[in-house]
Amino acid sequence: MMILMTRQDMSYDDADEPLVAVTGIGNDCSGETVKMADTGRWTVVLLVSFGLLTLVCWRPWSYNVFLQFSVNEPSRINESQLRILMYKLIASGEENSKDKIDDAVNVIELHMQDESVKDGHEKLKVTGKHENSKITFENDFEIIDGQPKKIHYHYKAENVDKNEKSKVKDKSKSMNVVDKHENTKKVSFQCNDPIEDNARFDCYPEDIATKEKCVARGCCWKPALKRRLDRDDEPSVSENPEGVPWCYYPSDFPGYTVQNTSNLPYGIRTEITRSTPSYYPRDIMDLTVEFTYETDTRLRLRIVDPRNPRFEVPMDTPPPPGSQNPQYEVHLSDYNQPFNFLISRNAENNSTVLMDTQGAAPFMFAEQYIQLSSFLPSPYVYGLGEHRGPLLHSVNWTRFSMWNRDHLPQRDTNLYGTHPLYLIMEQDGRSHGVFLLNSNAMDVVLQPSPAVTWRTIGGILDMYVFFGPTPSDVIQQYTEVVGRTFMPPYWSLGFHLCRWGYMTANKTMDVVNKLRQAGIPQDVQWNDIDYMEQHLDFTTGATFGDQSSLVRELHARGMHYVMIVDPGISSIQKRGSYPPYDVGLQMGIFILAGYFGKPLVGKVWPGPTVFPDFTNPQSIEYWTMMMKKFHVNVSFDGLWIDMNELSNFVDGSVDGCSSDHFENPPFVPGISGGSLRSRTICATAFQNLSLAYDVHNLYGKFEAKASYEALKTIRGKRPFVISRSTYAGSGVYGGHWSGDNSATYEDMYYSIPEILNFNMFGISMIGADICGFELNTSEELCTRWHQLGAFYPFTRNHNSLGLRAQDPTAFGPVMSKRVADVLSIRYSLLPFLYTLFHKSHTYGDMVVKPLFFRCCQMAPNVTLTASLDKINLHISGGSIIPMQEPGLTTSDSRQNGFKLLIALNTTGEASGDLFWDDGETIGTYESGHYNYINFTVQKNTLRSVVKTAGYKDEPMVVSKVIVFGVPHSPTVVTVQGHTTHLNTTLHLRYEASFVRSLVCTSDFLSQWFHTR
Repeated sequence: MMILMTRQDMSYDDADEPLVAVTGIGNDCSGETVKMADTGRWTVVLLVSFGLLTLVCWRPWSYNVFLQFSVNEPSRINESQLRILMYKLIASGEENSKDKIDDAVNVIELHMQDESVKDGHEKLKVTGKHENSKITFENDFEIIDGQPKKIHYHYKAENVDKNEKSKVKDKSKSMNVVDKHENTKKVSFQCNDPIEDNARFDCYPEDIATKEKCVARGCCWKPALKRRLDRDDEPSVSENPEGVPWCYYPSDFPGYTVQNTSNLPYGIRTEITRSTPSYYPRDIMDLTVEFTYETDTRLRLRIVDPRNPRFEVPMDTPPPPGSQNPQYEVHLSDYNQPFNFLISRNAENNSTVLMDTQGAAPFMFAEQYIQLSSFLPSPYVYGLGEHRGPLLHSVNWTRFSMWNRDHLPQRDTNLYGTHPLYLIMEQDGRSHGVFLLNSNAMDVVLQPSPAVTWRTIGGILDMYVFFGPTPSDVIQQYTEVVGRTFMPPYWSLGFHLCRWGYMTANKTMDVVNKLRQAGIPQDVQWNDIDYMEQHLDFTTGATFGDQSSLVRELHARGMHYVMIVDPGISSIQKRGSYPPYDVGLQMGIFILAGYFGKPLVGKVWPGPTVFPDFTNPQSIEYWTMMMKKFHVNVSFDGLWIDMNELSNFVDGSVDGCSSDHFENPPFVPGISGGSLRSRTICATAFQNLSLAYDVHNLYGKFEAKASYEALKTIRGKRPFVISRSTYAGSGVYGGHWSGDNSATYEDMYYSIPEILNFNMFGISMIGADICGFELNTSEELCTRWHQLGAFYPFTRNHNSLGLRAQDPTAFGPVMSKRVADVLSIRYSLLPFLYTLFHKSHTYGDMVVKPLFFRCCQMAPNVTLTASLDKINLHISGGSIIPMQEPGLTTSDSRQNGFKLLIALNTTGEASGDLFWDDGETIGTYESGHYNYINFTVQKNTLRSVVKTAGYKDEPMVVSKVIVFGVPHSPTVVTVQGHTTHLNTTLHLRYEASFVRSLVCTSDFLSQWFHTR
């Protein structure tokens, strides 16, 4: 079988360009030759037999036959002639290309009949006869489940003399077309070798396997003690103990072999090739593998097709300086041996093996399927988002599917974001991380060996390994690649309130007034889509009232306003009446239904909608233009971008999707809905960078970037953007909330690992809807959730339409008091929280960390009571926490004095720091317009050192110092050389409890620290 292929994005402008490449050749038993070519836009099959060359052309998997030829000597048609023939036919775009091809090829009569489709079987019949000949033919194409399976052909010579008829006998025969899905192989002899259940690697991940399907792939079939459960459409993560695959790879499964290996200035390059195809269509037979030693603690692995470019995620990764002293080693297979590699720490770092592909599933790289498996050094695996579940993942056959989707947060399903990063705690307490820079739909499977398998359906394999050695080091190294988190405006650290259902500006303001009257701190008021006119972006509904006055009143109180904006732009408004659509259409800014088609139309809240293509560089100009025009009347301060997975109320589009191989890939990860277009746009939707097939998971990130740039241009201050959909690096432009959770204790519990995970992913501004979005909450749950949510990096109460109110005053004065108390604690800690965000922005630290980041050993557990009146707040010994007297807004709080909360460790020492600026100017750290102070306690002495003093717009006065862990009752306190005894004006309180504290306040103490 000869198969000729070319890529969809290659040029057809020059016939001399290599439009096709031979990947295999063979003949059927009767000598007839079948030649196939895939141009991406068209697939061409050439059947050469009995002096006839049948040319069948179809758009991928649609089978529209339109040409057939006779050839004088078909056996002499070579690859070059076929390539030129294909070029001329495709470039001409004409069904009759007789005058544009060689004289030896002549058009003949052709008839095509599309017969009925039943049970996934489709038949096409092609009949015709040679020009000036008595030879007739009839070809039947049998298509099963969208794939060509067999060609039945029949030739007959009529009314010809005896000599001619002896040359062309009546003949009928059936033959199989290459089915790359089930490329039958002999069962390996290695299937008799014992392989433990937990060491099996799944050879049939698509659905429940059968022995016949398994053996057809050349894999081993052996029932396990318990068979895994059938996969349905919904789950994408399976932690059931019955996950042992019955169909698994033998140890000698054919794959790639190593050819040429060479050393690079900072790394290794090798060429690998495979001689036999896999069971997936369109293998890339030759690949280039590069290991680049980018830094001493960062290794990059890239595996690419050296001949044809494939989609790569656009990301401003740092230029590799090259490692001078790498803390790792890479070992490759020898020449002509099966391709495997091993990555380990070097001998100075314990030589721990971090990735080892020897004995794991074979490496595969086909047009729409890439697979890499490796053994892991430890079962303690974290990361791999966005999914709901515990912080520590189970390696008991757990699958994580990634394809951004609008889905209520549930376990065992793909959610709003894609973050293909895992972090592992090794047995000796060191940590490392692995990140796959790939945006196509994928599965990541953990198994008990322990081992991991990555399966993605496009792009390239672009993998980073971060060597830590601490967990915090790993995250810093990761964010150095994907980008540090944005520096938030100070006001965004305050309390946010929202709900879907305020309906009017007056009702919105009524709730704000209730919180103010109850003494509950609040900085930001939000509105959901109910402020819009018929859910149209950049409009205010006639029944909503005066949105402009609402925002002005908030600003007058030192508060801020955030509004929702969805990406869907209504496409059914009267022409000239709705600029977001008219201007977008004029600029060519919307996602297209095809390469040269009209904008794709989906359905969301306003009805039929089109969607801006945020991969188009002009989208930032368009988005800024729309925002700026609306901001003239409604001076919003931040943006809430929702529904940007993309979410779609119809699958694909209102007109449906094509049926090609992008919409129906040979392997679909375990995503909710079982289809790439489920509740989103078509995978074949055309965007500036590529098809949605490649860039779907990037939509939210690119919209966040456009929104960030629009706010920066319009307001001239730090942008604040909260996005539901995210990808690696989204934290550069904004934050995230955990989506449409529910009012349950389970949802409250799962918010904790969600927030910790997103801090690992470099998205520090993260929170969950306090009290729950769906379902009616209770007073106790809502109280508990406010007490937890007060310590989220992003603190917002939000719930859905038609449910009972759940703002802090909704349950009466008792709950109001409890919420006011805990939010006052948050507001007092904002200088500390702001400093943590500064470290995240500049160094890649996490704002919120799991406890194992500080200590990886288990200590004795202590159980404390937690009444509804308070939340237990613990301070690590050795810490100095900068605080501030709380106000009802951050603007009020910033006018108050500072205090230092000091918790001594067992040696009587502590340290801390404070970053301070005006809280809203862009780039204060880069320009030096900030203050940075270090605090230390040693030998009963508190010292402060001003590292940077670039911000002098407001005084910084310390009015109180609180010290925990003072071993004995003090008699003398000295401040700046002034000694004060207990019987003077210094107010000192010593509490002899199990944690001893010293509280100092005085007039001259307030002058102890001043950055004038």
